[in-house]
Amino acid sequence: MQNLSEVRVDKDLLLKFFLVFARFEYALKHAGFAQGDQNQIRPDWTEFANRIHQSFNRSTSNELAEAVEYILRINPPMKEVLINGKVAWDSSLPDHGSSEVEKLLKLVRRIRNNLFHGGKHDVPHNEAKRTETLLRHGLVILNACLDLSPEVRATYGDARI
Repeated sequence: MQNLSEVRVDKDLLLKFFLVFARFEYALKHAGFAQGDQNQIRPDWTEFANRIHQSFNRSTSNELAEAVEYILRINPPMKEVLINGKVAWDSSLPDHGSSEVEKLLKLVRRIRNNLFHGGKHDVPHNEAKRTETLLRHGLVILNACLDLSPEVRATYGDARI
């Protein structure tokens, strides 16, 4: 891609998703939800999900209920896999033993990974409206989770890009 005119989804929505996601990962690490060592640090999404899962309630708002239903059941984001040496798409959901919020956060990361690592030109990811719907619902889920953790919310406000 040479320029932004080739982007097929709403550019403001795409930028907002990337910025919120980046700030969220910063906030997780700085609020103590981090793993790694002196060579590498990464956000600990699983520990964060475990901490908030009892407080997470999809019925908090119609918007959140719709986002959860869409991402978990109606049209979940797929993940790239390698089958017989060829890149393919897998529609399986994350671990069945995980809490709902852990599954949702894994799927939101899948949305980010699919966008960041490309591959949006091949079927089934050539639908701009589907991508925009996933982005909007992913933002709703991230914001709902942010509201459940005062320490992550506080450090989220400190993140500057």
